[in-house]
Amino acid sequence: MSDSQVTTASFTICSQPSGSMPFLRKWGSGGAGNGQFQYPTGIAITAGGDIYVVDYGNARVQKFSTSGVFKLEFGTSGTNDGQFQAPDCVAVDKYGTVYVTDFKNQNVQRFSSEGTFNKKWGGAGTGNGQFGTNSPKDLALDSTGNVYVADSGNNRIQVFNSYGTYQTQ
Repeated sequence: MSDSQVTTASFTICSQPSGSMPFLRKWGSGGAGNGQFQYPTGIAITAGGDIYVVDYGNARVQKFSTSGVFKLEFGTSGTNDGQFQAPDCVAVDKYGTVYVTDFKNQNVQRFSSEGTFNKKWGGAGTGNGQFGTNSPKDLALDSTGNVYVADSGNNRIQVFNSYGTYQTQ
């Protein structure tokens, strides 16, 4: 890819063979259109190569091909199902289910690979399954489908099954 083919980017994808850090590609620019970002904060890559990017400033998640071609977006600003106030982190399980944290709505939302809202869980508080102020911030998935959520506002990690049922902390 020549310099004349590259636009101002919001993030890059690199590999690190043998201690070097060669540039591979970049895409995106500032804005609210397809493939544009306002403060991207999280990236997840599926086994099939699709890339999900949390676009914090535009309260959405965008999906791209491995080469950066825009595929779809989901989410809008708000507090209802499928809406975000402060999306921060994204993870994708082996079935293509997408999980997104929203630290202002204090929840985790689950979507299909095509962005259809499935479920959300959480809420403000200190109890099991609730999240503290400005939480949750991060999440990770294990091979059995459990969702590990960083509840920084309550200084703990909580574990849920893939349907959002609290398991342990």
